[in-house]
This record gives sequence, structure tokens and C-alpha cells, in this order.
Amino acid sequence: MIKDTENSDLNKDRSDAQPEKKSKTILVTIHGTGAGDPTKDKNSWWQEESDFLEQLGQRLELSPEQVKIVPFLWEEGPNSEASRRKAGKRLYKLLRSYDDLNQDYYLIGHSHGGSVAYHALLQSVAEDKSLKGLKCWCTVGTPFLEYKRNKFLFQRITGWRLGLYIMTFTSFVFTLWAYFNDFRNIDPDFLLELDPYFLLFWPLVHVFFLVRERRRGHAKSSAKRTWFTEKQKKMVAEQYFDNWLGLCHPEDEAVSALTNIKDINERIMKPDLLMGLIPIAKLIVIAIVGWLLTGGGILSNLVDPGAEAILYSLVFIILVVLLSIIGTILKVFLLLIGTPLAWKINKMVWSEVKTNAWGDDLVKESISKIAAYPANFDAKFAERMPEIVAAPLREHSSKSAIKTLVKVREILGMTVNQDKRQNKKGAVDLRSNLSSSLTWEELIHTSYFAVDNFIDLIAIGLHRAGFTELKNDFVSTPEREQLSAWYDSDSTS
Repeated sequence: MIKDTENSDLNKDRSDAQPEKKSKTILVTIHGTGAGDPTKDKNSWWQEESDFLEQLGQRLELSPEQVKIVPFLWEEGPNSEASRRKAGKRLYKLLRSYDDLNQDYYLIGHSHGGSVAYHALLQSVAEDKSLKGLKCWCTVGTPFLEYKRNKFLFQRITGWRLGLYIMTFTSFVFTLWAYFNDFRNIDPDFLLELDPYFLLFWPLVHVFFLVRERRRGHAKSSAKRTWFTEKQKKMVAEQYFDNWLGLCHPEDEAVSALTNIKDINERIMKPDLLMGLIPIAKLIVIAIVGWLLTGGGILSNLVDPGAEAILYSLVFIILVVLLSIIGTILKVFLLLIGTPLAWKINKMVWSEVKTNAWGDDLVKESISKIAAYPANFDAKFAERMPEIVAAPLREHSSKSAIKTLVKVREILGMTVNQDKRQNKKGAVDLRSNLSSSLTWEELIHTSYFAVDNFIDLIAIGLHRAGFTELKNDFVSTPEREQLSAWYDSDSTS
């Protein structure tokens, strides 16, 4: 078992405790989104007492005196890119403290934990301070979200700054318009007097915000920096590509879903969404027209008092004709309104779905690409997992999915055991029962650390990066020798 008894308190300052002045090799484990509660499950892969780290210790020559396990707790809220970047800054500070003690360290990040590690590397490049002690950073099933700065300046400013920008720009446009169109009701002397001021305001404001945004984008201070530049991303690839170990199953559900959802724009609302208003409209027309023609006295003034039968017959004929005409007109009118309305609603719904799925809460940047590897990186190992690892992962998740499906079938009332899961009101609590039936091993994305062959793959990768020696009995099997050879194969280079 790999355990550092001197750092057992996972809640201490959210993993920001200063490292001891010892020559231990440090392994930093970084959890993914929604998996950072140390009190929820003591066996989570990133915790010191987890089965994964126990299994890793059976493959590598490790001891508490040589290796220090540091679980990095970072999540402070829901799925959020801003939260991941903030965590990256914290992780960078922690790694820098290890550099100050001349310690070697290795990172393993699962899912968006890998994104946090990547942001720490970006931080090091932005501050021009290389992480000297970083020997290997391993990302497992990480969907890397590549952001690009919004093209137009007004897309990158918010609050009162945006209000000032819009106001000065409007004044600029109006002044030019008035000047070149020679409005008769505007005094030319008045225009000549104000033109220079109105024409200067917006260019000055534009240049000011442009310079300000550029300085903030290139600032070395993390407090002032707004985004990471394309140059900085390229520098990360140059400095940290060689010690990157990116492991991702080609069928990883999270990576695939977040990648493919970008192009999903399936129609939810149809152009005829307002057609249901037609019966209501007809009813209103019948009521109004009927009252006008009878109770309102329009027809009663035109016929003899004794001719009520003729009156009501005329009303009926008029209503039938009107309803036919009005129905046709309403269909055309509601279709003309419903088509752009449905398009807008669909766009808004899918935009919200994508934003929540990505955790995209940045204002100044927009997502341009999602992949299993960072920007400017070659795919390397990512998406090229050897079949002797990919197949067991696929099989493991499939078996778990079948077991869960049986539970779901029972919960949905397809078995005779329904009475055992009834609440006080006598009804089955579907939500709580369905939630409790999930183990999350139904997905490949959350099954990596439960599969022996994958643990073998990580152990060999860490060993090759200089982490520690493999145990003698570990390297003896043909499968493990095949995994080692995979790292050297041309297909992964």
C-alpha cells in the first residue's frame, strides 16, 4: 500500500499544505468533476487508501519513506471552466513549492483533473517559470477544451465598460450619419461644433480598452491575466509534451459526448409550435362576433323583432364563413411567427445544454475545439490505447451496465419486488432508486482505475518516466511486456 502517514488529513487547507523538506518523490493525484468529496467515498482512486494506489504499489517498488501521495482537492462548485483555471493556479503554486525544495513530482489527473494539470502548466509558461521537478503528467480520459479569445472587442468587455463602449460607438455612428446626410432640421453650425468631440470619443475608448485587454492577456500576474495566448499554448507543447502521458479509451463517453455535442443542433421545437392557439383564437372570434351580431344589436336593428330565426341563421352562416377564413389566415400568420421563434428557442436550448455540459462560464473566450489532447499537441498516446487494455475496459463497463439495467428494470416495476421499494405514500420513488442503482462503472470513463490492465499501463508509464522500479514478478508476463513495447511502437510516437 502506498500511503504517507504524515499527510493523511485530506481536508487540510484544500491540499495547499507546504511540503516537507524531504527527498521523497511526490505523486499528486487530481480528481475529476464531481468526484472531490473526501468524505463521500474513502476508496476513490485519488485517495491514499484507495484500491488503485494499493494495486499500483503491488506493481512498483514503493515505500512510504520514498513516495509521498498528495491528493489535490480542487473542486469548489459545479462544472466550471473558471473553477478549473483557478485550481490550476493553486496547483502551480504547490508544484513551485516542490521545485523550491528540489523535489521530483508526478501528476495523475482523471477527467477534468487533467485539465487542471494543463492549466498549471499554462500558468508556469505565463509566469516564465518552468516546473523543473515535473517528470511526468498523466491525464486519464481528459476532454481538453480549447478556448480562443472572442474576435471582437465588445465581446470581451462587460459591465459599465460595455455600456460606455456602446454609448460612444452609437454617438460616433450618429455623428457621421448626420454629417454626411445634411439633415435640414439640424443646425450645421451645431454639427460643426460637436463633430470633433463625438468623433474622438469612441476611437479613444476603443484604443484604451484594446490596450487594456492586450496587457491583461499578456500579464505575468495571475490576478491581472484574462486569458492564455496562443503563443503560451505553443510554449506548453514545446516544454511539456515529452513528459506527457495522455491515456484515453477511444470510446470514452465523456470525451466523445463533449466533442460531438458541439455540432448537435437537432430540432426540438417545430415551426408549427403556435398552431395550438388556433382553437382558442376561433373561440374568441365566435364569442366576439356572436355578441356583436346579436347582443350588440347590429343585426337586431336591421330586421323585424319577430324575425329572430332569420337573425340567428344569418349569425350562424357568418360565423362559419369567418371561422374558415380566420383559420386559414391564422395558420399562415402563426407559421410565419413560429418558424423564427422555433429556431431561436432551439438555439437557446442547445446553447444552454452545451454550456452546462462544458462548464463554459467564460465571457471573453469561446470554445473552438474539444479533443483528448491539448492544443498544439500531437495525439501521442491519446485515443490510441492498446487493445489489450481497451478490451478489458469495454468488457468491465458492459458487465456493470448489464447489472445496472437489471436493477433499473426492477425499479421501473417490471418485477414482483416493487412493493419493497415503495415510499410512505405507496408509490415507487423513481428518482432516488435510479440514482442509487448507478455505480458509475457502467461507463468506461469512470472505470479506468478498476481494471488491472490499465493499472499495468500506468505503472509501466510511470516507471519509464523515472518514478520507481517495477517489481520483478510484474515484468515477467507476456502481456506486460507487450504493454511496455507499446510505448515504443511507431503507432504511438
